[in-house]
Amino acid sequence: MNITLKQLRYLVAVADTLHFSKAAESCFISQPALSTQIQLLEENLGVSLVERNKQHVLITPLGSEIVERARRILGEVNELANIAQANRTPLTSSLCLGVIPTIGPYVLPMVLPQLRSLAAVCDPVCVRCWNGISVK
Repeated sequence: MNITLKQLRYLVAVADTLHFSKAAESCFISQPALSTQIQLLEENLGVSLVERNKQHVLITPLGSEIVERARRILGEVNELANIAQANRTPLTSSLCLGVIPTIGPYVLPMVLPQLRSLAAVCDPVCVRCWNGISVK
């Protein structure tokens, strides 16, 4: 079974528009290409998802359930892409740096200027430094 995200997007578009040509237009592909992908999806699943005739396009009851699951899957994939995008650049979130008191006065003056210059070219970053004894 080989179900693609593209096929799920096309199925959701057909369900949203209830029209193959409008769904194809919204997906920026030709109507025959969209129809082929929906047919391949139906063949892979072994069920009919869409009822077609000259006047109407209807989603079958099982098709409706699969459309809802496809929406969730596509939403999760978008979340995954957003998380990856947000963390692609170094120092796009907070950075906590802890230093023990014996080496803090020697290490921090060397490290902080480099962190400041790196933070200047990245998205806003929060840097917090502690020079003390750790508490457990």
